Amino acid sequence: MPSVQRFPSRRSRRSRRAAVLAVVVAFAAVGWVLAPATLGSLTSDRSSVPAGPAAAPKLGRSGSSAPAASASRRRASSRRSGAASQRAARDGRKRRRAARDSDRVNWRASVTLGTPTSGALRNAVRLPAEGRTFVTWDPVLRRIPNRPDRRNASAGLVRVLLGVAAGYARAHPDGARLLVGDLSRPQGGNFGVAFGDLGDGQGHASHQNGLDADVYYPRRDGRERGPPRGGPEDVMALDPELSQELVNRFVAAGAQVVFVGTGTGLTGPPGVVQALPRHNDHLHVRFAPR
Repeated sequence: MPSVQRFPSRRSRRSRRAAVLAVVVAFAAVGWVLAPATLGSLTSDRSSVPAGPAAAPKLGRSGSSAPAASASRRRASSRRSGAASQRAARDGRKRRRAARDSDRVNWRASVTLGTPTSGALRNAVRLPAEGRTFVTWDPVLRRIPNRPDRRNASAGLVRVLLGVAAGYARAHPDGARLLVGDLSRPQGGNFGVAFGDLGDGQGHASHQNGLDADVYYPRRDGRERGPPRGGPEDVMALDPELSQELVNRFVAAGAQVVFVGTGTGLTGPPGVVQALPRHNDHLHVRFAPR
């Protein structure tokens, strides 16, 4: 007898669907619970894996790391800045050296009164302590520079001194600057021993009206310093050739008289260049009022 196929009843089918749905829900619930832990585990695993090429430190052109390259750039910038500062300083020194010494003088219309041995000075012009082509020497304290109250003169005499110093410097660019001694006091007048012993118990007998100046002979050793005080050492210290050149320059500048030491052997036009005691260490120039 043929078999008869039996179909499950409607109630049975509903029960099976409910069982399947329960299983699906159960699995879904388990998945939601395990998902955060699984993701955390995966993240943790990724962080523990060594970084690939994308995570490697960036290298500069030279192969150094970024911080090292940055430090190198900062050092290079600092060196460039330092070099620029040094160049600016050198340029500043060149500009100061190139400036004319006359630009540093407070020029005034000075007035000379009386004579070099009995006179006075009004509106004196003060020679600066030093300049590009000259430096002053204090014969009493024997030091550079000379004190302000000992380097005053007429405007004309200061111009002559600067002009002779500039010409001498051009002829001897690598030589010592012109060494200038006493001129006059701010108001002129007496400049005797009361204002300082010049080394022989005396002061100046003249230098009273701004027309006299003491200039030291150039030294054999090329030093910017006054000579030994007194005696034959003064003559031995001077450079005879350069000293004669200096005498000639003052004569050419129109000096009324140039006093030189009796032991120096320096010469010049009679009546203009005169040998005088107490001048073996310096020449003494005098000009007429200008």
